[in-house]
Amino acid sequence: YVGGGIGFAHHDVENLIAVNAGALGNNPQFGADNYEFAWSLMAGVETKISPNMSIDIGYRYFDMGDTQTKGLDNTGFINPPLELDNLTAHEITVGVSYQIVSLFH
Repeated sequence: YVGGGIGFAHHDVENLIAVNAGALGNNPQFGADNYEFAWSLMAGVETKISPNMSIDIGYRYFDMGDTQTKGLDNTGFINPPLELDNLTAHEITVGVSYQIVSLFH
């Protein structure tokens, strides 16, 4: 099978701490709350391993857009916003299905 999808991703970043960023890494920056266009592509294969059981192996690429911090840290200082670009995921799934009762005889 192959598939795809489109929609929106809701990014609700809590506090973000930059690692090895000098002064920007000392205090957590407050995150942003935004919506971004999101899309995914997927493919997989399902095969029977017995008359009532099948196994499914799939892959999905998921792109969730971008987000950023508000630029304000928890001590009240204003910093340049930290951007989180190209939030993506690569997912591999494995599933097993067992048919208890046949609907078609």
